[in-house]
Amino acid sequence: MKGKNKQNFSKSVLALILAQLILLASCGQEASSDDTTATTGSVTGESTDAVAEQPHYLTLEADFGGKTFTMLGVASKEHPFFQNFEIYVEEENGDVVNDAVFQRNQIIEEKYNVTIKQDLVETPNAANNTAIFKRIQTEIMTNDKTFDAFFIPSRDAALVMQSDYCANLLDIDSIDMTESYWNQVMAEALTINDELLLASSDFSLVDKKRTYIVSYNRELLSTLSDADLPDMVREGTWTFDNFNKLASLASRDLDGNGEYDWKDQWGIGMGAQNDVALFYAAMGGRVVEADKDGTPIIVADNERNTNIAEIIYRAFMETQTTAFNAKQNRVQTWIGSGCPVAAPTSVASYLFQNGRSLFSCAVVQSLPSYSDVEGLDYGIVPFPKYDEQQKDYYTLFETWGALLMGIPVTSDDPEFPGFMLEVLSGYSTDTSYKAYVETASKIKYIYDEDSAEMLDIVYKGLMVDVGVMYNFGGIFNPIADLMLAPSFNYASRYAAIKDAAQAAMDEVYGG
Repeated sequence: MKGKNKQNFSKSVLALILAQLILLASCGQEASSDDTTATTGSVTGESTDAVAEQPHYLTLEADFGGKTFTMLGVASKEHPFFQNFEIYVEEENGDVVNDAVFQRNQIIEEKYNVTIKQDLVETPNAANNTAIFKRIQTEIMTNDKTFDAFFIPSRDAALVMQSDYCANLLDIDSIDMTESYWNQVMAEALTINDELLLASSDFSLVDKKRTYIVSYNRELLSTLSDADLPDMVREGTWTFDNFNKLASLASRDLDGNGEYDWKDQWGIGMGAQNDVALFYAAMGGRVVEADKDGTPIIVADNERNTNIAEIIYRAFMETQTTAFNAKQNRVQTWIGSGCPVAAPTSVASYLFQNGRSLFSCAVVQSLPSYSDVEGLDYGIVPFPKYDEQQKDYYTLFETWGALLMGIPVTSDDPEFPGFMLEVLSGYSTDTSYKAYVETASKIKYIYDEDSAEMLDIVYKGLMVDVGVMYNFGGIFNPIADLMLAPSFNYASRYAAIKDAAQAAMDEVYGG
C-alpha cells in the first residue's frame, strides 16, 4: 500500500461493513432462543439437541435485573497503544471498531438486563509490578468489590497467578474454554495442575493489536530480488536462510564512510535486542515444553535449540544487516547525534518508514502509522521458519503489553463475571473482533489481499512458551540478551542458571 492516497475508504463503506457485522451478531442472538424468562440473576444452560449445536454463549440465559458488570483495564497516556479500547465506548462515532464495541455491548445489555462498565487504571510502562497489578493486589487484600473481572499485562501474568489472586476459570460453569472464541493455545499453555487462572479470547483485542509481524518494503525488495514473499510463505520456502540472504543484499553503506548508522540502508530493523526471541520461536525454538507425559521440561539448551540460537547470533551479530538497540550496534549513540528520534526503540520504525530497511520487526498496531507514510509500499509476512521441513509458521505471543483476563479470587459470585466474559467473548467474534481484524487491519490499513492472507497465517500460528512468559529463574534471559554478548556463550549461560530455573519451575508446577 502506498500511503493514504492509494485507497481512501469512505465512511459509508465502513458503516456498511459494520452493519453486516452487527446483523450477524443479532441473527445469532435471535437464533439462540425466543424465551429469556430466567429468574433475576439466574444462569441456565439449555439441554436440547438443537441448542447443543450452537456455540455455548448462545445457550446461556439470564436476567441480571440491571446489575452492573465492571471490567478493570489499562489506561496509558505514555503509551496509548497498550490501552484497552474493546471494553466500553460511550457512543457511536463512525469508527468501525468503536461502533462495533458499542453495538456488541448494546446487544448484551438488552438481552441479559445488565450494564457494562470499565474502570481503566493509568499504568506506566514499568517492567513488572505495574499499577494495575497493584490495584488488583489492593482489591484482594482489602476484600473490596469494585470490579468483577480484570485485564492484566502479560509481563505481570506470572506475578498475579503466583500470588493466588485469580479464580480458576475451569471451575466456572458459564465458561466453555473449548469454544473457538477462546484462545485454546493460550488456555492449554497456562493450565497448571487443572487450574487456568488467565485467558484470552475474541473479546480481548490488545493482544491482537500487539501480535508480531515482519513488514517489508516492496519497492526496495524489487530492486534486490524478484522474490515474491507471500508466494514463498504459501510454498513453505519462507525460511530463515532465505530471509537472511535478502537482508544481506539490502544492507549498504550508502554514504561510504565505513560506518553504518541511520543514514545507511539495513536489512532489518529491530526495536529491541530481545526481538531475536521472535525469530527463535518462529524457527521452532522453545524454552520450556511438555514431555510425552505432559510434564513441562526445560529444553532451551538442547542441541536443536542451541543450534537455532547460534544461527540467529551469527546472522545478526557477525554482519552489518541488523539495526537494533544493543551495545554492539551503538544505536544509543545515534540519539543526539542527528538521528531524528527520541529513543533507541524508535529507530527501527524510523528506518523502515524512510525506506532505509528492507524488513522491520513490527506489531499489528504499526500498520496505521505505515499506511500514513506517503509513498511507502509495504507488505507483511510471518516470521520465517527454520527450514522447509518445518510444517507451520509460528508467532510468539507478546509478553509485555498484550493483555490477559481473569476473575478475582475474592469474587462472591464468580459465575456472574464468568457468564459475562463468556458472552462478551462469543458476541465479539462477529462484531468487535471482526471489525478490528477483518475490517480495520485488513481493509483500512493493509489494503491488499496478500497481506490480509499473511495476517491470517500470523494469527493462526500464535504460540505461547511459558518459559518466556514466566522466565523461571531467568531461564529466558540467555535468549533475550543473546545479542548483548560479545561472543556466543549460550551454552555456558544456561549451564550457570539451569538448576535455579528448574527449582523455580518446580515451585510453580509442584515438581
